[in-house]
Amino acid sequence: MSFDEDDLEKLAKYYITKGVLIISLIYRESKEFIYNFFHPMSRVEKDTLKEAEEINQELELFYSDIKLYKLKDDSEVIFYEGNKARLMAILKPGTLTDKTSQLIERILEKFLYEFEAEYVKILKEWDGDTSVFKDADRMIFDYLNVDLTYPHTSKYRGFEPDEPLEQYISEAAEDFSKRIGYFYLDNLIYLTKEHVKDIAREKGEDMDKIEFPSDEKFYLAMFNLKKLGMLQKIDNFIEELGLYSKINYD
Repeated sequence: MSFDEDDLEKLAKYYITKGVLIISLIYRESKEFIYNFFHPMSRVEKDTLKEAEEINQELELFYSDIKLYKLKDDSEVIFYEGNKARLMAILKPGTLTDKTSQLIERILEKFLYEFEAEYVKILKEWDGDTSVFKDADRMIFDYLNVDLTYPHTSKYRGFEPDEPLEQYISEAAEDFSKRIGYFYLDNLIYLTKEHVKDIAREKGEDMDKIEFPSDEKFYLAMFNLKKLGMLQKIDNFIEELGLYSKINYD
């Protein structure tokens, strides 16, 4: 299966966003942490973070070097050495696979390059004030499309998708939104497959003959539906999730 470079980059960013526990930026000269991004839908254990920090203190790298370590809880930490900054990313177990490793490494390396380009003057003579990197939050959210891992709901926009896979996904999303209220993109793959099976049963078709595309194809179709506004993230999910949920727990 082959994808173009744009699709590969979209998929790699999604794999990172699903798997990241923390992305840290470190001042290369002093090995001091200057910025930390904790994924809002994940949690990194204190012992895991401490272990990664200890590796950082001992680690000596040359410019453009990359090092990967497996931590005691089976999560993995990647270090990239830039010109003035070092990137450290702790990822959930299983995020780095034969299929995703090179893509993820390339995307993180590219982000470090863009971060250094954005803050080149500050990094040249940094005085220890970490508040100057406050806009790095925006950079990471925009660059990695962090909102893809947020809860989503369906939104009808007055037209139907052109592609059959997108049509099935939007139908499944709309149905689940009406019944439950919200979903995650990973769940939507399963929900769409079940929706297609239900249609096949109603038509009396042979279930064994149903062939589904790869998960990557599902993700790319969902990314496009998000672009069209037919899948919308719930912004303040911690506060608003209860407003969207149709489940009564009383």
